Amino acid sequence: MKRSLLLLFITSCILNSIQAQVLSDTIDFSEYESETIITDQYLEESFLFSGYGGSGNPVLCDYGVASWGKVLRSDDWFNPIKLAFVDSTGSGAYRVIEKLIFDNPINPEVDYISVDAYDSLDVLQYHYMSTSPEHIELDFTTTPIAYVVFDDSASTAYIIDNIVVKFKKGNDPDTTVIDTTQTDTTIIDTTIIDTTALIFTSLEKEFIIFPNPSNGDVNITAGIQLDAIEVRNEAAQIIYALKPQEKDIYFHIDVPGIYFVTVKKGTYSVTKKIVITH
Repeated sequence: MKRSLLLLFITSCILNSIQAQVLSDTIDFSEYESETIITDQYLEESFLFSGYGGSGNPVLCDYGVASWGKVLRSDDWFNPIKLAFVDSTGSGAYRVIEKLIFDNPINPEVDYISVDAYDSLDVLQYHYMSTSPEHIELDFTTTPIAYVVFDDSASTAYIIDNIVVKFKKGNDPDTTVIDTTQTDTTIIDTTIIDTTALIFTSLEKEFIIFPNPSNGDVNITAGIQLDAIEVRNEAAQIIYALKPQEKDIYFHIDVPGIYFVTVKKGTYSVTKKIVITH
């Protein structure tokens, strides 16, 4: 009986340990002072923050208890932030994730956060556009992600809070198998090529809006047949929507301002900004 209880206790501890390794703690930045540069302070949780594309490292901002509290911002409020998920020992190896959760808390004004998610080979696999205030949960089960890049995507600042991730069990960025039937040992790469991801990569590269800025005339070329197009204003209201019959599309926007054009193909979508000046 005692042996059974001991085995049950050990099993419970192992399961709890595995669960702790799979789901991160909530990163809310509460233990640091305002204007602290955030880089490797959360390395034990496998989080590594940095700038991206030449921008500086992100910074903690304290709005106070009456507002949003302590949150993360980019070095100049507008620049991109990179969040990589890495081995906590500092080896530099990626620890891929299956889920990303965070808050885009700004309210009542509207802020936009662009989220680009990449695999361990630096291939863009997922894009999401958040409109504040929003609690975001992104599922990467079918395409494990090694790092994400946050950006403002418009002429508005942005902040991030309460980050949680679910790590892929095993934490292996690559899958290989040894073929022992050959005289020489051969490593066979069993990486599965996701054709839908290739469609998204093509869409991301081929989707062009011109001219930009524009006097109201908008031309879109995508390189592939699109399923739908949506145009939203800064209040996130849809002002234009259609199911195009051609790869090249033209329409006109009468009111000056900043707009966000989203093109869709299957389950994927890409959003870009256009400025109407008149």
